[in-house]
Amino acid sequence: MLILEQACAYSDTIIKVLVFIRIILPLVVRVLEGNYWLAHHWYEYIITIMLMYFYMNIYGYNIKFISWGILDFRRKLFFMKILQSMISLDKDKHFVFSHYFPTINIVCYKNLSSWAQLRCSSLDLGLKYTYRIFVYCSVFMAFYLAYFVFVSLSFFGFLDYDLPLTLYITGGYDITIVLVIILVMLKLGSDINEYFDTFKGILIKYKGIFLDIKSRGTT
Repeated sequence: MLILEQACAYSDTIIKVLVFIRIILPLVVRVLEGNYWLAHHWYEYIITIMLMYFYMNIYGYNIKFISWGILDFRRKLFFMKILQSMISLDKDKHFVFSHYFPTINIVCYKNLSSWAQLRCSSLDLGLKYTYRIFVYCSVFMAFYLAYFVFVSLSFFGFLDYDLPLTLYITGGYDITIVLVIILVMLKLGSDINEYFDTFKGILIKYKGIFLDIKSRGTT
């Protein structure tokens, strides 16, 4: 839990930086275009600040929710590494926690059955939250892919839309952030799935060793 809290705190810091960059991007574009004034009347500055604060919260919550999918997958991957260290005699030198958990007696059916149940529990922990992340990220990915196609077609002149430079820059930033988060989640999910073959290979290896020992004992 402490590791997860530290990861959440680190993630919040990154998200705040990403949101801050997203907020100031339109201002930077206005400066580059030579427009140094945000508005012409004093009340327009107040409205601009309120909209920036509102957008910062909405945008931040959305990015935070889908980025926590990375934390969820990293947590599952962390559990898979622990489970591997519990059945493998070869400890991973790059994984500090591999030495904290003793290797179980896989000859004992109860130990092996408990390990298998622990594996299922680790994958099912927070399963409803994982499903919500899947649905949310699927909607985000569909929306931003459509957004990317629209902006690209408009930028290269295939669509007759005269979009401002601010929309191109902020749209490209939003698309990049969301798609990178989703791609990282897919990479972590792939790493988690690979552990099924890893566990299977370790157990098959031990089975071969036991059969070899048994055959040597009977001859």
